[in-house]
Amino acid sequence: MKNNLIFGIILVALISLTGLAQAAELKDTSIDHMNYREILPGDTSIIYKISLRNTGNHTRTYEIEPNTDAVKQVGIYMIYPSSKVQLKKGEKATAEFRLTLEKETPSRIEIPVKITSEGDSTEITLAARQMSPLDNAKSGKNIFSDLLKIMFFTLIVIIFLILIIRLFKKKKKEDDSPEVETYY
Repeated sequence: MKNNLIFGIILVALISLTGLAQAAELKDTSIDHMNYREILPGDTSIIYKISLRNTGNHTRTYEIEPNTDAVKQVGIYMIYPSSKVQLKKGEKATAEFRLTLEKETPSRIEIPVKITSEGDSTEITLAARQMSPLDNAKSGKNIFSDLLKIMFFTLIVIIFLILIIRLFKKKKKEDDSPEVETYY
């Protein structure tokens, strides 16, 4: 009975610690990022910008770590200027996460990225969707349709201008010819 009670207490403690670890977030930090991109046929890389702002009262060092297993499935990565960013109170910096595609990409890519500072951490997910050539053709169709609309509108304007010019010429002819009255 005592063994079951001790086991239960240990289990509850482990679950609580796991919940605390998952709930931990970066204190005194603001993170802004574009988490979604579209991969066009022929693209060889995707760029995400991750902005960090230190809203605390002292200097903090941040480390940006992508899940390397997820990255290896599609290619390699580079973080510019560095995966470690040091910010003074109130400072903001933007890191560029460049994912170079070296392998066949699935229809959707998700790269978890962990941002750590002073024992606190949070995770963001960077995602991308592979666009098919058909998606590209649809966007080309919209351009063609827009071009036809512009051409049609231009044609109507030209016809309208020609009618106005003819009307003025006809009116001018009538004004130039003297009025002749005939009596029978």
